[in-house]
Amino acid sequence: IEMVALQLTFKDGIKAVICTLYRVGTLGTPNCDKIIGFLRSLLSKKKPPKVYVVGDFNLSYASWPDLTSNVPIEQYFIDKLSELGLHQCINSPTHIKGNVLDLLLTNSESSVHDLNVLDKDAVCKSDHFPISCHLNFRICRKKTSKRTCYNFKKANWDAINNELLNTNWTILNCC
Repeated sequence: IEMVALQLTFKDGIKAVICTLYRVGTLGTPNCDKIIGFLRSLLSKKKPPKVYVVGDFNLSYASWPDLTSNVPIEQYFIDKLSELGLHQCINSPTHIKGNVLDLLLTNSESSVHDLNVLDKDAVCKSDHFPISCHLNFRICRKKTSKRTCYNFKKANWDAINNELLNTNWTILNCC
C-alpha cells in the first residue's frame, strides 16, 4: 500500500494520526486487507488516537450517504471502514467524472472544520479536485527559550589572535 502516516502526541497525552494513502483500485482484497489491518492496529488500542486518513481510495461506485456500492470489493471495503467507526466526511465529487474518489476518513468528525473541495486546478493540474480543511486541536505552544547571540562584529580580534598565538599547542601532539 502507498501510505504515509504521522503520529502527533500532545502535551496532555492526546494522540492524533494523520495519514495519506493511495489505494490502487485493481489490487483487490489483499490490498484492502492491508489498509484495514493498519487502521485496525491504530484503532484497537485501549485509548485510540484521533485518526484522519485522506487520499485517493478509487471507490468509483461508492455511494457514501448510503454506505453502499454495487461492486463487491468496494462494498467489502466500505463495510470494514464502518466496522472501524470511521466516518467519511467528503460529500461532493472530487474527480472530473463526478465521483467521490478522494476521501477524508476520521473517528473524530467534530474536529474537522471548514472542509472544502476546491476548483479542479486550484493547486495543480489534475483530474482530481484538491481538498482543504482545518483540524481542531487544543495545543499549548511551547515558549521558545532565550538564546545567546554573539555579535562577532564587536569581538576583540587582536586579543583573540594574541591568545591563540601565545597558546602552547604542543599538548595536542600526544593525541
